[in-house]
Amino acid sequence: LHALGIGFFGSMLIGMASRVSLGHSGQALEADALTWWLFWLVQLAALVRLLPDLLPGIAPYRIASVAAAIWLVAFGGWAWRYAPYYWRPRADGKPG
Repeated sequence: LHALGIGFFGSMLIGMASRVSLGHSGQALEADALTWWLFWLVQLAALVRLLPDLLPGIAPYRIASVAAAIWLVAFGGWAWRYAPYYWRPRADGKPG
């Protein structure tokens, strides 16, 4: 359930928030390479979260911390990439 939440929620958040940020800032609706890397980083976090279930010798609390760190790096990277769109004028010159 944790991995599903991490993977699904994270994927939807990156996908939808990226699309909305690009659209409302007048940018082309196309994900760049960094956005794709961040998307796959979220998938990695979900996979890492599954490791204690797949490999019984791994300490769950340590792996959960690693998965959380990967997830935070992904969303920190997303915020670094997309935050400037929120305080700059639209690229297409339209109001908003």
